[in-house]
Amino acid sequence: MIAQYYAIRHKVSGDFMPMRMNSGAGRGWSYWEPSAEVPTKHPPRLFHTKRAAVLAMKAWVKGKWQIAGSSFAKDSLWDDDGGVYVYGPKDCGRKASDVEIVAVTLVEVQS
Repeated sequence: MIAQYYAIRHKVSGDFMPMRMNSGAGRGWSYWEPSAEVPTKHPPRLFHTKRAAVLAMKAWVKGKWQIAGSSFAKDSLWDDDGGVYVYGPKDCGRKASDVEIVAVTLVEVQS
């Protein structure tokens, strides 16, 4: 069986957006900070479609998501508990040109 997926790779370090972030801290993928000095130890996050990878990349470029209480803010998304998730600073230093979307092919190996 052969399956094609997509992954987000940091061009300079070659590090992939990880499949899982530090769940104990309650942080998601927006907290991924690729670095050549400290490679991610988790397997890469795989996307079923290129569009899904593009959307994840665009969200990551905007910065870290932070919870900002229960008041309405521009460019925010309400959650079910009435809290608001707001993007980080507008100029967080991330650029779409720093990462790339690569096709990944998984091949089942018969043992």
